[in-house]
Amino acid sequence: MNRPPLRKVMPGETLPPEQPGRLSGEGAGILALLVLTLLITAGCLLYGRIWPAAAPADSERLSAELTAAIVDRGCRTAGLTQQNPVWAQRLADGRASLDDYLLRLIVSPEYLVRQQDDAAFLQDIEQIVTGSVLDGATIQAETAALNNLGSRIAYINDRLKRLGYAANLPTGGADTRLRTITVVNDRPAGGEEVVGILPVTSNARITGRAARLRLYADGKIRQELKIDTENPSLEHSYTLEWNTGAEAAGSHTLALLAICGDGRGRWIDLNTYTVPQITSLDIGRIMTDEKPADDSGTAWTSTRWYRLPPMENGQVMLNLFNAGTTIQARLYDAYARQLAETSCTADRTGALRYAPADQAGLPVSDTYYVRVDCSKPAEGSTAAHYSLAPSPAYASPSGRPEEWLAVLERKADQLLLQDQSGTRSWQNAADYTLYDPTACLSSILLTLPDGGTALSAPAFDAGTLQYGLYVDAGTDHLRLNAVAMEGSAAQVAVTNQTEKNGSRSLEAQGVLTLDPSVNNLNITVTGFDGSRRTYQVSILRSPDSKGFHTSLEQFPETYRSPLWLLHLKQPSYTFAAEQTGLDWQSFIDAEDEKDRSLVEADSSPAAWVEEESPVYDGSSWKAASRGLIAYFADPRNFLDEVNIFQFEHLTYEAGVQNHAGLSVILADSFMDPDKTDIDYAGLILDAGRNADISPYFLASKIIQEMGRQGQSPLSSGKLPGYEGVYNFYNIGATPDPSVENGAQINGARFALYGRDAAQGEITEDEAAWLLPWNTPERAIRGGAVWIAERYVRIGQDTLYSQKFDLAEDGGFFIHQYAQNIQMAWAEGRRTRQAYADLKLLDQSFVFRIPVFDNMPDTPAERP
Repeated sequence: MNRPPLRKVMPGETLPPEQPGRLSGEGAGILALLVLTLLITAGCLLYGRIWPAAAPADSERLSAELTAAIVDRGCRTAGLTQQNPVWAQRLADGRASLDDYLLRLIVSPEYLVRQQDDAAFLQDIEQIVTGSVLDGATIQAETAALNNLGSRIAYINDRLKRLGYAANLPTGGADTRLRTITVVNDRPAGGEEVVGILPVTSNARITGRAARLRLYADGKIRQELKIDTENPSLEHSYTLEWNTGAEAAGSHTLALLAICGDGRGRWIDLNTYTVPQITSLDIGRIMTDEKPADDSGTAWTSTRWYRLPPMENGQVMLNLFNAGTTIQARLYDAYARQLAETSCTADRTGALRYAPADQAGLPVSDTYYVRVDCSKPAEGSTAAHYSLAPSPAYASPSGRPEEWLAVLERKADQLLLQDQSGTRSWQNAADYTLYDPTACLSSILLTLPDGGTALSAPAFDAGTLQYGLYVDAGTDHLRLNAVAMEGSAAQVAVTNQTEKNGSRSLEAQGVLTLDPSVNNLNITVTGFDGSRRTYQVSILRSPDSKGFHTSLEQFPETYRSPLWLLHLKQPSYTFAAEQTGLDWQSFIDAEDEKDRSLVEADSSPAAWVEEESPVYDGSSWKAASRGLIAYFADPRNFLDEVNIFQFEHLTYEAGVQNHAGLSVILADSFMDPDKTDIDYAGLILDAGRNADISPYFLASKIIQEMGRQGQSPLSSGKLPGYEGVYNFYNIGATPDPSVENGAQINGARFALYGRDAAQGEITEDEAAWLLPWNTPERAIRGGAVWIAERYVRIGQDTLYSQKFDLAEDGGFFIHQYAQNIQMAWAEGRRTRQAYADLKLLDQSFVFRIPVFDNMPDTPAERP
């Protein structure tokens, strides 16, 4: 495309030669007439006419009556509905000449838009000046004169002189002719929203060097291009640009004017466009936008426009998150060329990314535009909201996910953050949750043949790279939809590796054909900066060639995907299904009775605590909410490599449990060897060995019951009134809200007298528990025997079953070791950490996992 140098009109700049806009209606005619006095200068400058230094002699002046008639006829010829008394007055007093007036009239947009041919032009001049019409013979003669002169301006001089008027219009550009001109139809359709710079390109064949193209918006010139044609025999392309950034938001009409030195020209009406309201985004300043929902029930969309500057390195970075509906975002450069797109939903974040080098040949822009389209909110929602972070990444302070800060830079374990006030500071990365979309997927959706969603384990998270999925033998294919956070700025490559067919390439959105046994689906995301990340979904289509499907088939299908993934990570683990035969809802009903499941209200979210619950123990232990009970009771929430240990079979394992491991568990507790002369690790190890119960479990339980720093006086024998009495496992410490420290007093009384404290005697079977517990050693050893006898040996042989009591002996749900709803979860994690510190996690552990009847299709969510 040939683009001669352009003279751009900047905001606030005054142009010397300006043509009036083409307006319609009575008001438009008045406006055009009023500005004609200002535009005579433009016509004169275009053709080199110099305004006379002095007024002409009286003999050259026209009468007021004649000038009024000429101006009236000129207005009607040009299509103007109102006369301009200023022009008539200037003609009458000699401040303007008749040739000046006719020149300005025939090159005005109002006249050129009528596209008068030469014959019509001759009639128009005659009508304006004399008020008469040329007959056939005369029109032929005048046409010959025009053709001989070659220029309409030269003809005006000639005709005026023949009619007795002075005429001296310059004709230096008389050789310039507009042969053909067409406007290239490569612009948006009329009525559309436009941002940035809109090029208007025309193809024209022009001879000579005295032509101009002018671009108008709402009748005001926005840019002018002087044409200097080197080869007049060829058609050339010319481009003018409309800078919408200089316009107010609203509707604007464009037009193109081509005018030549011979007085001929053409006015071309273009489209009407809407310049939208545009909000500026500042680098590092997170913005949340909201569009109220439309209650009309019609198709609902909302569009927002933003102006976005590039980062210091020229790259464009914008993150979209916190969406209340589906969001589509597109990035445009200053010429409204789309550079990238992405999407965002309530469950999926998105990002727009662009580096100028991505598209060679496109100019580097100092301003970019973002269009955000919101779909209609879900029923019941009041607004479509979303947040925008113009930064490479964003972060939330630990424990406060609703707060966001822009991440501008990262160095080692430090983050350069900017808050909402614009303050920047370096902070420790460990104190924040980082959200970085680079080379990340925002979702992996696998759809079953029946249209249902295949639920992999764990639930998708952009930072988790490994997933497991079990499907039955009848599932021979899945539909895959893998979406990159960076949208079109990222590349997604997919392969499926199987035992039968090796590696096959797939589309990120397409059908995945499954072979029997293991299908390893590898999804590699290449970010806009070239970095890569690979996600793997290991899909087991039963049967497994190595036979693991037989272990999985003990369990309902909702257990199988997480257990399959855990097996991939820890193939030495054994999983056994404990078929409880209990109805799920009946089980939750039982756990939701009064003080059976408690939570420490002072340190827990309000949703975790049953409304209006009294304090059952200590100062803040209240009844747990039903939702929290369901969450901690649902085994499917904890089938991962960290939380699985609440299902560990709690027998003594000589090859796994040792003194060193216990020392790790007891570190930084009141039983740390640096804080006491008692060898608690050796003592607990012996207690576990003698009772055939895991000493790691015993150590974790002591810390759980006594507090890590021995906050319970039963760990130190300092309970008032019961000095010298110990109860490390809180055995018999049932709550008594009517008595201060009622639970601890009951625990001390059990340590002295056993089950029947009122009798004050220790029975023969209670003596086997080493009662009374008047030393730490007796309390730890005797308590271990009591736990093994009363729990492990009757079937409550996991942390989970000790908390929830699924053993029929003595009645379900009654024989619970602790009321703390988090007991099994917390002690299991502590035990697992001890194994990890000793590098024992690869040992052959056995896990007994309960299964209930009529469980919900998906695991209970944490409130």
